[in-house]
Amino acid sequence: MNLRLGKQETLATLCRENHVLRLDVPESDPKGAAEQWVFVVEFEDLVPPAFARAYFALSHALEALLDRPVYLLTEAAVRNPYLRAQVEKQRRRLS
Repeated sequence: MNLRLGKQETLATLCRENHVLRLDVPESDPKGAAEQWVFVVEFEDLVPPAFARAYFALSHALEALLDRPVYLLTEAAVRNPYLRAQVEKQRRRLS
């Protein structure tokens, strides 16, 4: 994923505002040519209503910033051990 400096700064701000501890992107599409972007996100420990607000606020903000659909995977959502291994192998930290 290639982000211009202005988008990188905006991304860092979005992460702070939405209680994100870590945001990664799999390297399966390093040029960003895919129709949607997939992110692996780790949030601070939030109560369920706050988690939902942060999740959807981040999702909508990323879609607006990147001008394409965004799919957020949380660490807890990746339960399949084969998928988890693939994600771990390919991910690159953004924030």
